[in-house]
Amino acid sequence: MSQAASQERKSRKQEDTASGRQRMGGVQQNLQVEGVPKGYKARWFNHKKDRLLNARKAGYQPVMAEGDKLGAVDYKGSEDSDLGQWRCKRVGTQDGAPLYAYLMAIKQEWYDEDKAVKMGALDEAEQSLRQTPQDNIDAHTFVKQADIQNNVPLKR
Repeated sequence: MSQAASQERKSRKQEDTASGRQRMGGVQQNLQVEGVPKGYKARWFNHKKDRLLNARKAGYQPVMAEGDKLGAVDYKGSEDSDLGQWRCKRVGTQDGAPLYAYLMAIKQEWYDEDKAVKMGALDEAEQSLRQTPQDNIDAHTFVKQADIQNNVPLKR
């Protein structure tokens, strides 16, 4: 690609971004989130089993279909009592029925705390994988030695 063509592409992209125009045929994110109140982190939850109820108990609030506000949720009510007012998208099928995902948001500080806990556990697991073997274990052995005679399949 010539440098002139590359420059022209960049200038067209900047013009489109400034005008708010989106080109056809480009990459689009179907679950991109816009209109979430400032200070909140949003994500989509599939309506499977107790996912929505568990999300509400974890501090997520539904993003309402009308406007950019969050819905007040009564935990004592039915899980499906006000789903029609929540922002949702069809994301597939489950057992032949449509599967919907609902947009829910949590305070950014709570999201960061939860993420730090997850990352701490992950870092700990990764660190245990990086540890050097103990002195009494062969340097190339990372699993316990198995007693082959006792673990032979179909032994009678």
